[in-house]
Amino acid sequence: MIFETIFDHVKTNLGGREGKDAFIKELINNAYLDLVTSAKFPDLGRMAPIPCPELDKRVTFVTVDGTPDYAYSLIAPSCIFPVALRDITNNYPLVPKEIRWYNRYRSIVDGKPRYYVPWAKLLYLDPTPDDAYTIEMRYRQSVALPALVQTQDVPVLGEEWHEAIELAATVRGARSFGDPRLMVWEAALKQFVVGHSEQYTQEEEDVDTGFRVVL
Repeated sequence: MIFETIFDHVKTNLGGREGKDAFIKELINNAYLDLVTSAKFPDLGRMAPIPCPELDKRVTFVTVDGTPDYAYSLIAPSCIFPVALRDITNNYPLVPKEIRWYNRYRSIVDGKPRYYVPWAKLLYLDPTPDDAYTIEMRYRQSVALPALVQTQDVPVLGEEWHEAIELAATVRGARSFGDPRLMVWEAALKQFVVGHSEQYTQEEEDVDTGFRVVL
């Protein structure tokens, strides 16, 4: 979709409010920026970022026995954040966790990594590796991100992700305007995100990765 189409959709979703065009355009660009640079949306308490093939790259690195943390700059200099990790040696995906979980519950015994925690441009693995394991990391690369300004501007994302921009902007607008359909749009955004996740089922998103709508 071009910017004009996304704008028209969001404005319609929000009840066609007049005199709010500049604010709606700002909502759209903020949602667009979040999708590209964090892929988590502040509106949703979701730990695992949304994968985006147009912007994501893959790299492999080998763990070091007894070393729990690995700098983004050494694994992939253009990395903004990891999207997904997989232990190639043992053929299973690693589960993302938050730094608070790591500080409380990380294993005191070294072993095969099962979890990963992105924090301060470092990647923490848990348990701490007890051997050399080959890990594949999908990561969001840093790209030039021109703002959506002209009516014919197109996001640097695939067409399938334009709806996410629309829904996220609508949620923010509904919250700002006190729109009674806020929960409807939040549910639609959540459904879209879960449907585009390659790692987990909806139940796993809800339980294992702590996916919740932030009201």
